[in-house]
Amino acid sequence: GSFGKTINDAGFGENMQDLFFDPVNPNIIWCLEAWGNLRKIDLNAEYVSTVAKSSLFSGEDNFYSMAWMDQNTLLLGVYQDKSEDNTGILKCTRDGDSFVTEPLLNDKLVRAVAVHPINKEVYYLQDQNAGNNVKRFDPETKETETLFQYEGVPQQGQEDWNSYTGVKMVFHPTGKYAYIIHAKSCLIERVEYDEVNKTLQPTFEKVVGNGSGEWVDGIGTSAQLFRPYQGVFVKNQRYVEEGLEDQYDFYLCDSWSGSIRKITPDYVVS
Repeated sequence: GSFGKTINDAGFGENMQDLFFDPVNPNIIWCLEAWGNLRKIDLNAEYVSTVAKSSLFSGEDNFYSMAWMDQNTLLLGVYQDKSEDNTGILKCTRDGDSFVTEPLLNDKLVRAVAVHPINKEVYYLQDQNAGNNVKRFDPETKETETLFQYEGVPQQGQEDWNSYTGVKMVFHPTGKYAYIIHAKSCLIERVEYDEVNKTLQPTFEKVVGNGSGEWVDGIGTSAQLFRPYQGVFVKNQRYVEEGLEDQYDFYLCDSWSGSIRKITPDYVVS
């Protein structure tokens, strides 16, 4: 429905997972809702529409993450625990104002999807029941390989949080490294990219947060996050002028503190 209606009348549901601007049309925002919907938000028309529902592709399974492979190809991670032979990542190819969909690969419990910005390999993280795996899919060979298991520290004192679910992966625009964001573990880890072998390495470095789940600004692991979620790298012109090697800050939605946090290349959190 239109923006003029109430939120419920416009069809928004709970548990919105990701928001991405369209790489072709900056007046379009794509919104991913857990438990079912890919929504199109048209800022010009002030209208919200549903483009895809999980149930159309995988029964009762859910979308939990999305990533642009290129300006016309959107990938959706499908969270299903039925079989490794069912769709794990759905490929959506732009067709006018909508998408044509087909499975990219089969797997289960896909929690996060990311695409290397330079080489276009697809990486995805599986839920703990599938081994906390980090996997790599090569779009040229169509082969999938398990690289390593991601880590995490459950939030202290939270018995119902003794799992590592709720993760995101975000590549630095240069492709030299990626952040793994642990929502429930309340921390961010950095993994390095091997540019020679074109793959991620299990070089875990806890860079922000210490798993305590509070809202504290600081430097590195002395800072504390409170269920961090989606984030994006943004170029800082001052870093460019100063000739710094890493020219990007990382802006992060810290959901349970209700705040936007900024993380500098030196891991200063504000």
